[in-house]
Amino acid sequence: MDVSAQRTPQMLFYDNQYLKTSTARVVAARAVDAAVAVLELDQTLFYPEGGGQPADRGTIAGMELLDVQKGEDGAVLHTVRVASDTLPAPGSEVRLELNWAHRFAYMQQHSGQHLLSAMLKRTADAGTVSVRQGSETTTIEVDREQLSADQLGQAVRAANAAIQQNLPITAEWVAHTRINQQELRRPTSITGQVRLVRIQDTDCVACAGVHLSSTGELGVIRLVGSERIRGRLRLQFLIGQRAVEEYLYLGEMASDLVQRFSTPVTQLHQQILQLEEKQLELKQELAALQLAQAETISRRIAANGPGELLQDGDPFPEVARQLGKLASTPRLVLAPATAGLRWAMVLPEGSREDVARFMDGFFAERWKGGGKPPLFQGVVAGVEAADPCVQHALAAFPGPAAAD
Repeated sequence: MDVSAQRTPQMLFYDNQYLKTSTARVVAARAVDAAVAVLELDQTLFYPEGGGQPADRGTIAGMELLDVQKGEDGAVLHTVRVASDTLPAPGSEVRLELNWAHRFAYMQQHSGQHLLSAMLKRTADAGTVSVRQGSETTTIEVDREQLSADQLGQAVRAANAAIQQNLPITAEWVAHTRINQQELRRPTSITGQVRLVRIQDTDCVACAGVHLSSTGELGVIRLVGSERIRGRLRLQFLIGQRAVEEYLYLGEMASDLVQRFSTPVTQLHQQILQLEEKQLELKQELAALQLAQAETISRRIAANGPGELLQDGDPFPEVARQLGKLASTPRLVLAPATAGLRWAMVLPEGSREDVARFMDGFFAERWKGGGKPPLFQGVVAGVEAADPCVQHALAAFPGPAAAD
C-alpha cells in the first residue's frame, strides 16, 4: 500500500509516558529494500524524533525499530529492520515493545533540561538558545558569553534543590489564543493546540516532548563542562542516571585515593596540589641537572671531536643545541632512539647537500632531517647503536662519505 494513505496515529506516550507495551493495527507498509521497511500504525508507543529528543527504540512485531520520524500530514513513519520476507499486512495487529531504558534516559534528559533552563534564567538571567540531548551529555547553549563559577553553581544547586522537592511535572493541550505568553519561559509562535509542559512553580514552556511526572525522578544533575562558541556559552550536563553513575565512579576513586594517601577525603584536593607543586620542583631540578650534563658533554665533544655516540638517557636535544653554539669545526652526535637513532651535525660552513652526501654514504635512505648552518639534525630509522655503520660514520666524519 502506498504511504500516501497515512493518518495521524494516536500518540499513546502522551496519555501514559510509562506504557511499555501495546498493540496497534498497521495502516500502511512499504519495503525500502530487502532488509528495511516503513510502517504506519493507527496508534504508537514510539516518540518520533523532535525538539531535541531522539526517537524511541524498541520492536514492532519482533522487528527492530531503527528510526521514528514525523511525516507529512501528521503521519508517523516507523522504520524497521525486516525479520522475514513478509511485511505485516494493512489491517493486521502487531505488538509494540518499547526500549524502556532508552526512553527513560531521554525523559530524564528532557525534563532535566527544562529544569536547568528555568534555573539558569532565574538565577543568572541566561536564556536557552539551543539544546542537544546527546548519548553522553545534554548540552544547553545560553545567550550569555560568560557566566561565573558562582552563577553556574547557583543554577545547578537550585535545580538539585527542586529535584529534592519532587515537584510535579504536568502537560496539557491549550488553544494558542488562551496562552498567557508572560507565563512562558520562552514565547511560542505555534498556533492551534499547543502542548504546555509545566514544572510546578518553576517553569512553563511549549513542548511536544515526553517528560517525567516529577522532578524527583531526575535523581541528580551535575555540570561537567563549558565552552564559549559564537559569542555564547555552551554548557554540558550529566542528568539522572548518567550523573548517578559518574558520582558512584568518583566515590570509588576518592575512596581509593583516601587509602593511598592516608588523607581524609576533605583534604584530598590540597594533597594533590602539594604533590603537583613537588612534581614541578623535581622537574625544575631535573632540567637543571640535564642542562649541566648537556653542557659538560657538549664541551667535551667540541674540544675533542669529531663525533660521539651518546648513551641512552643522555639529554640529546640540549646537547645538540649547546654543541651548535660551542663548536667552531664540524661535529657529529648520534644517540639511541625508539626504532633507530637521532643525529645532530654541526657544520658551521656546511649546507644541506654536505649533510646529505655524508648521511647517504652510511645510512642510505634510512635517514631524514634538516636544518641550517651551523646545526642540522634528524633521525635514522631501523639502525641500532651497535650496528657497524654507526662506528664507521663516527670514524669517517667529517671526511668524504664512504660506506663499508
